[in-house]
Amino acid sequence: MDAQISFDKPLVPIAEVVSRPDFPHSAVGEFVDIAGFTGVIVEVIQNSIRIASPEGFTRRFNHHRLRELYGPRPEPDPIPAPAEPPAQPVEIQDLNFDRESRPIRDYFGQPHYPQCLVGELVDVGGYVGVVVSVENDSIKVRSRQGTSRKYNAAILPKLHDSTSPG
Repeated sequence: MDAQISFDKPLVPIAEVVSRPDFPHSAVGEFVDIAGFTGVIVEVIQNSIRIASPEGFTRRFNHHRLRELYGPRPEPDPIPAPAEPPAQPVEIQDLNFDRESRPIRDYFGQPHYPQCLVGELVDVGGYVGVVVSVENDSIKVRSRQGTSRKYNAAILPKLHDSTSPG
């Protein structure tokens, strides 16, 4: 489809033309400037536009590439909000050491292991303390002296089976 070639129209930067929603068809007949090359868009041929220059020669440009180079930049994806930091496990504060400790292995078969350990006075291989929290696969045990140790609750049954003491 040839357009009426008229170099009397105002010169339009290609960036303005490629930003139109119906580009390239809406650009036929426009007098454009593409990085210093000026001419009238005379037709759309498949993926190209053909431009006639005032000097009398024609040149073709891929309209997809022109849109990529000169079109509006796509909006960047929104930056996701920072993830909430994982909640710190709530540690129990009322620690009762005035009872007999039980070997940790006594709890392995219980249905809610390791959560069932919270508040219990346990003996983990000679370290005696109250389980003050459970977080993921770890239990935190605090001794009468105030020191704390963390143990991997999934590994404890393998280390303290029924044949080992404490």
